[in-house]
Amino acid sequence: MRHLHGKLEFLNPTGSFKDRGTAVMLSVAMEHGVTELVEDSSGNAGASVSAYAARAGIKAHVFVPADAPQAKLRQIRVYGSEVHPIEGTRDAVTAAAKDFHRQHGLVYAS
Repeated sequence: MRHLHGKLEFLNPTGSFKDRGTAVMLSVAMEHGVTELVEDSSGNAGASVSAYAARAGIKAHVFVPADAPQAKLRQIRVYGSEVHPIEGTRDAVTAAAKDFHRQHGLVYAS
């Protein structure tokens, strides 16, 4: 192997590889006129969606485990997303996010 190339994902805006996929997802959401969405995450995806949703002018509801790291919760909140902490398993977080999306007719972005 003569050349090895790598991506420095930690240089993305939120420090995560999640940003590339989130940028595409939020671009498509904007094209479809989405103004509010629901995400569930244990950290990095929630921070990424929060950052890109804020930039796009889309309100984000991020469902997280109640015991998620405080640093990640701060990162999600700093972008203005509404954080919904859920007690229980990771599956309980996903179920709560899906229930919220159905009850409010919002896009489920996870």
